[in-house]
Amino acid sequence: MAPDTSTQIHNIGYRSYEGPRLGRAYARKSLFSQSLRGAYGLGRSAKSKVLPMILFAVMCVPALIIVAVAIAVPGSTDLPLKYTTYALTTQVVIGLYLASQAPQSVSRDLRFKTVPLYFSRPIERADYVLAKYAAMASALFILTATPLLIMYIGSLLAKFDFAHQTEGFAQGLVSVLLLSLLFAGLGLVMAALTPAPRVRRRRGHRPAPHPLRRRLHGAGRRLLHRRHRRHRVDGPLLPDQPDRRGPGRLPQCHLRLPRPGGTLDRCRHRLPARRPRPHRRLLRRPDGPLPEGRAVTFIDIDHTSRWFGNVVAVNDVSMRIGPGVTGLLGPNGAGKSTLINMMGGFLAPSTGTVTLDGAPIWQNEQVYKQIGVVPEREAMYDFLTGREFVVANAELHGLDDAAAQRALATVEMEYAQDRKISTYSKGMRQRVKMASALVHDPSVLLLDEPFNGMDPRQRMQLMDLLRRMGDSGRTVLFSSHILEEVEQLASHIEVVVAGRHAASGDFRKIRRLMTDRPHRYLVRSSDDRALAAALIADPSTAGIEVDHKEGALRIQAVDFGRFTELLPRVARDHGIRLLTVSPSDESLESVFSYLVAA
Repeated sequence: MAPDTSTQIHNIGYRSYEGPRLGRAYARKSLFSQSLRGAYGLGRSAKSKVLPMILFAVMCVPALIIVAVAIAVPGSTDLPLKYTTYALTTQVVIGLYLASQAPQSVSRDLRFKTVPLYFSRPIERADYVLAKYAAMASALFILTATPLLIMYIGSLLAKFDFAHQTEGFAQGLVSVLLLSLLFAGLGLVMAALTPAPRVRRRRGHRPAPHPLRRRLHGAGRRLLHRRHRRHRVDGPLLPDQPDRRGPGRLPQCHLRLPRPGGTLDRCRHRLPARRPRPHRRLLRRPDGPLPEGRAVTFIDIDHTSRWFGNVVAVNDVSMRIGPGVTGLLGPNGAGKSTLINMMGGFLAPSTGTVTLDGAPIWQNEQVYKQIGVVPEREAMYDFLTGREFVVANAELHGLDDAAAQRALATVEMEYAQDRKISTYSKGMRQRVKMASALVHDPSVLLLDEPFNGMDPRQRMQLMDLLRRMGDSGRTVLFSSHILEEVEQLASHIEVVVAGRHAASGDFRKIRRLMTDRPHRYLVRSSDDRALAAALIADPSTAGIEVDHKEGALRIQAVDFGRFTELLPRVARDHGIRLLTVSPSDESLESVFSYLVAA
């Protein structure tokens, strides 16, 4: 039988590392060598090599010319230019090189916010600064010392005085070394303090908004127009009512009022006829069957990281979320909301990819046909009613009002659909957000703390709904701090600790993989002391405690498989009757506490 690879405990420091550790010196050396190579475009694109190589050639060509002139002129005994003055003569070239390469060394790390990744290695701030400074100073020294070396070799080939040329060459090297140290410090400080350039737009040019933003804006305008129609007045006002219409008061379009003849006068300002929208089958009421799920959908997160400034929220996480109900667990600040926001397309990964069936989610409008998101934050339009809010989301997907009504019925919010959202409680807001996520019948549902503020009946109803959606083949991912509900609902869990992927799979199988933690059992029998004496002699038992209050034994087993075979055999051989055998640390709460405390 093939091994089960769906359940894993990932190495985030939980298990000790026994291999060699390279330490800070190796990290400093690597950072120095990479920065020095980057200063000349090595290891980068061909375009990045053009300017530094041209400037390097410009520095060397005059030295070759000087050597050629000194050799060609008969009777020459010295070079026409001293070693110490060559670098001063070519200061313009040195300045151009420093202006082009210092930002590449420092400001790219600041612009792309990769500095926090360096400090996830065993280096300090001083190591980073010294490595960058040494690399830039070395690059400048190579740029300025190479022409001097060419001049020195040329003078020796011309058979000039060896002692005099060696003394001048040594003085030149000292001068360019001091010049490199000074210029490298100034250039790196200026590059670090210079903000990243902003893209300047042409006058009158506006960037194209995101397609979802355009559609949301259009849906909001239609809702606002619909709200104004409620105040329109048509025909003469009642004789006992004063005319209060005026600028800033009621719109000058008209509301239909009954006439004495019983007919209705139609509005003189009609809206253009709306195009018929296709009807789609949505979720039924909770007591009815759910429609059949679409094709199997997977969300793949591949070596994904996300950082905010100097804070690494998600660090090299890889996981696959498939059909069924998956629980996302982790302590506060572990990166759960950041992961859900990247899966929902609200955040771009700093590195790595997040895909839906192979298609990238970030800036991909088409994925929202399959994804429904219930965020933890409440950024809702409080001036709208619950029904208008769900209708707006339905119109974003090209659906009609009936779709919104069915979604509200799914979460049992018909009774309050005409109330403003500002009057809703926390639980009612959660249910309205749930309805807006279900309105287009998604195949993937992402929920961030969906049970917050719900009463027990609402929680049971939502748990039943999510369970049936998972059973129908949909992909449901939710995060929650209520471990008991996760244990009852989720068939698969993903644990995130400090931004790293700690474990995945069934929590009972995860507990089996924790071989360095003894399994704890509560055992009641007809003769506890005799049973304890027989079990403690076996190496699979690490310790036994007699609990007089409970009238039971608390056993710690280090070998799960051997202990499960040993306990019934010992009881049978000694004629002891087992009354209770229950694990005391195989709950989701125990597994979660072990992973977080590791």
